[in-house]
Amino acid sequence: VSSPSLSPRRLLAVLLVLSIIATGCYRYETRQFDIAIPEQAESSIVVSRNGSLITTLVAPENRTSARRLDEIPELVRNAVLAIEDERFYEHDGFDIKAIIRAARSNLETGGISQGGSTITQQYVKLAIIENVEQTASRKLEELWYATRLEDEYGKDFILLQYLNTVYFGHGAYGIKAAALSYFNKDVSQLGVAEAAMLAGLLKAPSRYDPFRDYAAGLRRSHLVLDRMLANDFLTAEEHAEAMASPPQLEEYEPRLETEYPAGHFVEEVRLWFLDNPAFGASRSIREMLLYEGGLRIETTIDLNLQMAAEQAVENHLPANQGHPDAAVVVMDPQNGHVLVMVGGRDFFADDEDAKVNLAVGNGRQAGSSFKPIGLAAALESGWEPTAFYPAPTMIEFFIPGADVDNRVWRVSGGVNGHDALEPRFEKGLTALFQFMVREGHLDAPADHVEVIAYRDEPEDDPEYIGVRLAEWSNNRRWEYGRGELFDYRVAMLEDVPGWSWEPPEGQILVPAPEPPTVDLIRATRRSYNSVFAQLSMQMGAQRVVSMARRLGMRSPVQPVNSNVLGTSDVTLID
Repeated sequence: VSSPSLSPRRLLAVLLVLSIIATGCYRYETRQFDIAIPEQAESSIVVSRNGSLITTLVAPENRTSARRLDEIPELVRNAVLAIEDERFYEHDGFDIKAIIRAARSNLETGGISQGGSTITQQYVKLAIIENVEQTASRKLEELWYATRLEDEYGKDFILLQYLNTVYFGHGAYGIKAAALSYFNKDVSQLGVAEAAMLAGLLKAPSRYDPFRDYAAGLRRSHLVLDRMLANDFLTAEEHAEAMASPPQLEEYEPRLETEYPAGHFVEEVRLWFLDNPAFGASRSIREMLLYEGGLRIETTIDLNLQMAAEQAVENHLPANQGHPDAAVVVMDPQNGHVLVMVGGRDFFADDEDAKVNLAVGNGRQAGSSFKPIGLAAALESGWEPTAFYPAPTMIEFFIPGADVDNRVWRVSGGVNGHDALEPRFEKGLTALFQFMVREGHLDAPADHVEVIAYRDEPEDDPEYIGVRLAEWSNNRRWEYGRGELFDYRVAMLEDVPGWSWEPPEGQILVPAPEPPTVDLIRATRRSYNSVFAQLSMQMGAQRVVSMARRLGMRSPVQPVNSNVLGTSDVTLID
């Protein structure tokens, strides 16, 4: 038996009864709220460590909130009202007709295809309610706040707050930000077609983003224009003209009007503030506080040291002479305060990368400045600073489990510098094959030098290398006899026709010269790579990473042994 369908009037009665029952059953503690903006905005200032003024913060143009509703043209407001809440000035915070229409649509589709939220309800969700779950209790809380908001504040105030807060996509919070982000113009300069495109973004900013899918954004804007016509916000002629004039996008390019000292540092302070939820629940709230809240932001920067550091960069790497940029950070080791931050040559220059802060960002390889961290990890783990290690010019380690290209870690840099006395194994083996193919045997004279054209990859230009074959073969046999030759290299040599682990008749194996030994103190002061590579292999890479983290390093440092030599990218702040 099928039940008769409910008429709209009966459906409304059922909904009202259910609402009364639900409200009677629902008890919660309501919290006080106060939504207001100061009558007079006051700029915030940034000062140095001694209190001297660095700059007064001025908001980038696409992040300034409207202070009065009449700053937003009526046609823009009407576009938003037409698509989001056409009965905004008629309801008391929630719209029964819209709720019934949405309920009917959702019943017909078997899911949630429409919402019945008014602009007031949307603003409540944006600025007041933290709970975003789709539950009956949250919906009732939303309705309660919406009606109270309507009682305590006027319609124009609510609409202004909504238009300053709502997200339009493409990084734009608020209608003024959206006008600049999509059209690079002030909201007061928007035309009807442009206003319709912005209003159309509110339902799904990512889906209708015209920078990503212009056709989808345009179709949505046409729906907005149709709703504006239906609500008498446009005449037929204005509607036709807007439909025939697709808006032209133009991305916003922020401009700084004033210059001030330590530009990169001030920009880091600004970004830190805007990304910090301690200063407001949403970015738009934090922006209003930063640019209009009259804050005094006290920093650690020393302007005299900053000027000296910038001059030092200019002295060593003069501008306009093809030199690279440089970065400088000076910190107080007692408390970690940043006294100097030079992030590049000139923050206010016209170059594309002028505002890239080289002191932070992705960083650069730390190099030998990482060795003291490795030493600290070793001392914490029980190593003595007087522990002795050989410091050869070159040393190799076999890395179990690594792929073929990375199975051997070859480290150069010891007491005698970085230039190894003999080429790496692969080059010596190539020379041995070349000699064997040409001569038919492997007994190279003691003073013979075999020259090869070696390529790491077939498409590479050749590298011409001379190999003293007799000495090279002697050293491999010596390593084999002492159990120091990697297994895969043993197999490769044994595949060479005529190879023997015994020296040629009448010759004896000669031990390779022993490298000098040094203690960890000297190895640190002299920055001997081969010593720290041995140290890392013994104590494990994770200890170095752990020490770096506890010392305050925030850049990603992977637990690999080469990090003790500074192969990870870290920032100057680190």
